[in-house]
Amino acid sequence: MAVCLLVLCGCSREQDLLLETCSQQEEEIPEQTDPPSVSENKETELYIYICGEVKKPGVYAMKSGDRVYQLIEKAGGLTEKAETGAVNQAQLLEDGVMIYVPAKGEAAAETGAGAGQESGAGKVNINTATEEQLMSLNGIGEGKAKSIIAYREEKGKFNSIEEIMNVEGIKEGTYNKIKDSITV
Repeated sequence: MAVCLLVLCGCSREQDLLLETCSQQEEEIPEQTDPPSVSENKETELYIYICGEVKKPGVYAMKSGDRVYQLIEKAGGLTEKAETGAVNQAQLLEDGVMIYVPAKGEAAAETGAGAGQESGAGKVNINTATEEQLMSLNGIGEGKAKSIIAYREEKGKFNSIEEIMNVEGIKEGTYNKIKDSITV
């Protein structure tokens, strides 16, 4: 609410106009409203399946912007057998994906299992693979694996395996070495 204070030491036409202008400005100030509540904001709901070494595997409804660690908490937390380093808990969730938490030693013992690989396909999923899983590919060392992870964290998931050539340091030669071993 605006307040106009004038000290008048005599009456003049200018002072009357000034007082009138001040009163009009006070009337024109719109009433402030509270910001919209959280319930009024439309948030996208995501459905994610989490399985493996979590206490309550299943499909959970999450909000856009939630991360893997929040999904793990909703699933009752990790079991004692969980290989905690095999899942990027800071990763943003995407609708319709499956998060698999392997048991200790499972990711290292089996090259076809874990969060970054498709079950039974024997191919590394470049959208979800860990650094170690990416390094299992012919021609991908630690530096290129980190570049792939940084790229997908910045740009989002790969829509095709050919898009991996957009990652710095991966050109057609490297792509030809890995194309039969990767999937999205």
